[in-house]
Amino acid sequence: MMKCKVQPCLPAGKSSKCKVDYSPSDTHYPRFSGFTLIELIVAIGLFGLISLLAGGVYLGQIRLFNRQNAQVDIVSQNQIILDDMVDEIRNSSQVASGVTVGSDTYASGTNQLVLRLISIDSSGQLLANSFDHLIYYLEGSSSPYTLHKRLVPDASSSRSGYDDVKSADVSSIIFSYSDLDFANVTSIDISLTTVKKVENKDKTLTTTTKAILRNY
Repeated sequence: MMKCKVQPCLPAGKSSKCKVDYSPSDTHYPRFSGFTLIELIVAIGLFGLISLLAGGVYLGQIRLFNRQNAQVDIVSQNQIILDDMVDEIRNSSQVASGVTVGSDTYASGTNQLVLRLISIDSSGQLLANSFDHLIYYLEGSSSPYTLHKRLVPDASSSRSGYDDVKSADVSSIIFSYSDLDFANVTSIDISLTTVKKVENKDKTLTTTTKAILRNY
């Protein structure tokens, strides 16, 4: 530091001026201290620990988001399938005991449903005593199964036949009928269970509904 020495001023009217004398009085300079090696190691360790904890929280949130997303997808898929079934059951005239298509035979039961629909002509008018068959069936040797929806039209019907895949993630489907005699069935309870892999784990969800046939 510099030390200021102020010399006395002369009385007023004199020509001399006040002088300020600067002279070095302190030859010591400030010293700046840094981190020691131990302090640096501790700081790095704390930073790593905080990063690890923050990363764990972030990954946990990602996993939670994926699980919730998967559940929303499953719920949505199940609801679309069941809504389609309910609409078709309401439009059907009766539950058929079964139908044979070429070498394939389908029979209504716990895991399979055959509906009888009144055929229509090219103008959309109902054809008396002519029936198409709508079939819901599972394909596959083990879960998850593939759920099919197949329409088999009568020769006189203007409907076009098809065999569509409704879902490839079905664990099980159960049809419960209001009567043991299919001709007297008025309603059908449906339980659909689907499965989807999320982070290498199976996520399953069961959705149920009830459908009433059009004549009831």
